[in-house]
This record gives sequence, C-alpha cells and structure tokens, in this order.
Amino acid sequence: MSPFVNALSISILATFLSSVSAGTIRFYPNAGCTGTIFQCGEINAGVCCSTSNVYATVKLLDTWDCTINAWSNYGCSGAQSGSAAVNECLSPSFAILSAKYFTIDHDNDRRDLNSTSSEDCVKPDSIVYLDDNNVEHTIRIPEGRSAVYEALAIEGDIATLKELQRRST
Repeated sequence: MSPFVNALSISILATFLSSVSAGTIRFYPNAGCTGTIFQCGEINAGVCCSTSNVYATVKLLDTWDCTINAWSNYGCSGAQSGSAAVNECLSPSFAILSAKYFTIDHDNDRRDLNSTSSEDCVKPDSIVYLDDNNVEHTIRIPEGRSAVYEALAIEGDIATLKELQRRST
C-alpha cells in the first residue's frame, strides 16, 4: 500500500474519531441519577455545562476514556467534586450547578480545568423524561429558554413542556 493511501486512511480515521468524541452530560434531581434529566448533548471535552437550578447527581454518556467533574457554582467554579468515569453516577456532597468532562490524557480538552469564564459555558439543550412504560422521551430546549423549561420540568409539568415542543415544531 502506498504511503499516500496510509496517510489518507489515518487522516480519515482521526477525523472520524474526533467527530464522534462529543459526549452528553446529564443532570439529575435525585440521588442515584434518577428523575427528569437535564442534559447538554453533543458537548466537547473541557466545555462547561451550567444549569439554572441545582441538581443532586450527574452522569457522562456517549463517549469513552473520559472522566466528569461537578461544581457547586455556575461556570464550573466553587466547590469541585471528585471525578467519575463514563456511565457512572457522580454524587458529590453538595448541590450541582455545573459540570464538564475531560479526556483521560486531556489532549482533546478545549478548556482548562479551572476555567470560570461565562463564555466557556453552555446551557442544557434538552430534557429527558421516562413515560409510564419506562421509555425515554426527549424535549429540545429552544435557545434562550433553558430556565423556563427547567422550571417547568422541576415542577413536574411535562404536559406543558410537550405542548411547548409541539408548538415549536
């Protein structure tokens, strides 16, 4: 095989791996990572996800070879938890307002561990709830409506959230 084909194959593989490495950070209101979920989907390593409300637990999904940390304040600042691996529930001793994850070697992280700039934060982009049959349903949060949608979900008003989603599509 020619060196050009090998280099091209490696380049394509590297592009593919970097494009599928985005993860999902899920915030849960209850211990054991249960309850209505607020999530930042397709978020890159090192990017802070900050919520409008406090949560009890957090979990990282849809990626590999990473760890997640949680913070007590907006912007991944304040008290910091230990870390948890992918698909493990992280339950710090404080209420969680923000979280971000890191690759094990930190080579692909976009921001440093102690970044506190508000520009470094994203808000949850969806709410996930389980119906009576234990099937997950996702409600997308429109830009700029995160606090309103979070408040409705915390109140348990899934019917209003469904109606808002129906109107926006």
